[in-house]
Amino acid sequence: MIVMYVWTKIPHGSTYPSIFNWQALLFTLLVTYSFILRNSSAIGFIPLILHKAFYQRNFKMFALSGILVALPLILITVAADSIYYGKLTFSSWNFLKFNVLEGGSDFFGINPWHDYLLKFMIEYLKQLYILFIPAFFICTYK
Repeated sequence: MIVMYVWTKIPHGSTYPSIFNWQALLFTLLVTYSFILRNSSAIGFIPLILHKAFYQRNFKMFALSGILVALPLILITVAADSIYYGKLTFSSWNFLKFNVLEGGSDFFGINPWHDYLLKFMIEYLKQLYILFIPAFFICTYK
């Protein structure tokens, strides 16, 4: 929710003269951190980034925030994973390779699709509840 709030505050590229914008940097930080924690979260943010970068003409702003924020965070993560495993390791690539390219995701998801909406969504939303509280106050008490 916080990421969506920040996304709405990024100015339109044609009305904002500078390519440096703290909202874009914060958005990139939150999206990158989300991607590092849960690789599949990037799927939901790709359309938002493409919309802001190309439709609203903010490509330079997102390229700069990607270089200043996303790249260092990903490099720190690769360095930490590599130190832990004792060899060069990119966890996101391993996740993609196992689950998508090698079909490892076939071992998961044996329940009907509606079980995930009914049972597991409740557990997932409990984890996000801690983020809902600050987002609620930020959005309602401007």
